[in-house]
Amino acid sequence: MDKKLNILVICNKSPWPAREGGPIAMNNIIEGLIDAGHEVKVLALNTNKYHVEVDDIPAAYRNKTKIELAYIDLSIKMLPAFLNLFSTKSYHVERFKSKAFEKKLIKILQATAYDIVQIELLYMSPYLDTIRKYSNAKIVLRAPNI
Repeated sequence: MDKKLNILVICNKSPWPAREGGPIAMNNIIEGLIDAGHEVKVLALNTNKYHVEVDDIPAAYRNKTKIELAYIDLSIKMLPAFLNLFSTKSYHVERFKSKAFEKKLIKILQATAYDIVQIELLYMSPYLDTIRKYSNAKIVLRAPNI
């Protein structure tokens, strides 16, 4: 291996447990990067649709991924959905915005210099400006099923 990279992976849901397509893919990439000798940190949304208790994540996985979760309610809300009809933004993407998640992201980016920040899916694109503001890392988008 030429250079050990420091990588932050930002996920729209926890990659553990890997019990459906998205988390399986995310987990395989994370595990592959770690197995290749890179340092990986995971920051994931913890949602009402795919909720994970941090204490249920095996300690070995928590240690090697330094995983942090931030809760967000992804329920469809009638008024915001209606008002979004008059916007040029995607309501699906807008639902993934969270001040708590953004605060955690800023704290992580201020504490550590990353070579790469990988975002999972376009749902995490609202955080691109924050990543650019607090990091000089290359930003990688994993966009499956294209």
